Amino acid sequence: MESNDSLGIIGGLVVFLFVVLIFLSPFLLLIFGGLIGAARERRHFEELAEREKALGGFLLTDLKTPPPGMAVANTALVSGSVVIAADHFKNFCAQWRKVFGGEFRALGKMQERARREAILRMVDEARQLGATSVCNIRVETSTIGSRQEGRVAGCELLAYGTALVPAAPGASTPDASATSMSTPGAVPPPIPGSPR
Repeated sequence: MESNDSLGIIGGLVVFLFVVLIFLSPFLLLIFGGLIGAARERRHFEELAEREKALGGFLLTDLKTPPPGMAVANTALVSGSVVIAADHFKNFCAQWRKVFGGEFRALGKMQERARREAILRMVDEARQLGATSVCNIRVETSTIGSRQEGRVAGCELLAYGTALVPAAPGASTPDASATSMSTPGAVPPPIPGSPR
């Protein structure tokens, strides 16, 4: 009799644990995914910081003209693009933030990662061309996901600009006299080959 009672209790516990596991599994998966997503995001931020330190004296600007005194030998359009996905934990937190109001910090971090990665990819392309600076930088963003449901699956970001390949020291370029800004207060010339 005692063995039947103990089997009944064990069987009841197994059924109870099974039911609890079924109801808690979505939350456990959400938490597990959030932890993995946070670890990957942290690692990506660290990698971005290392790559940005390696930029050294590479000049990035949103101005349309080259830096004063720079003799430009060649220009080229360069771009960098990235798509960063949001994990379900971020979407879950964003849904709660919509209820209470405030800033979407988790989605802001995702946007920051995408912006920094796209700019670094653009710089990598410019360096392959021999450029030492990029001017006229522009950034375009796009949200990937269902806007009707208010969920964000990710964001796409495109950074583009004009890579400036400097002229060799002492070499004459068509605009070398125009790009040497010897007159104080002079207006910088346009980038060679670009419409004003």
